[in-house]
Amino acid sequence: MYSRHQARECALQALYQCDVREDYSPALVDIYFEAFQTEDEQSELLEFSKKIIAGVTDHLQEIDRVLQEAAKNWKVSRMSRLDRNILRIAVYEIQYGTDIPLKVCINEAVELAKQYGGEESPQFVNGVLDKVGTMVASGSPKECPPIVE
Repeated sequence: MYSRHQARECALQALYQCDVREDYSPALVDIYFEAFQTEDEQSELLEFSKKIIAGVTDHLQEIDRVLQEAAKNWKVSRMSRLDRNILRIAVYEIQYGTDIPLKVCINEAVELAKQYGGEESPQFVNGVLDKVGTMVASGSPKECPPIVE
């Protein structure tokens, strides 16, 4: 049985690759997933991972606007690639994943930051997502201003 945490790990790895290459094309994502054997258990994991990746890439500009608004004094482009992609996954799930509670999204992101990020990553991710949660409660994330780089 797969866990959603494992699926998020796969999505993070694929999005990290896309970010490094500055290429979010479906073809690159497909190359990443070709490395996996497709057993029944893994097919569910891969489908959930692909759903996250597609959602993040489809809404990348909106997600980055939310991050820009929530992370005052931090340009999205200056965040570490890992932190940025952990945050993108979480914001996608908060904004567009209807079945995932806010606290679960934040906790999952913090766990990924502990597992893969730097020493300060968990605190940074938690702080940004706490602000995103406040924005969601006030109804403001979908109306964030354009990103200024």
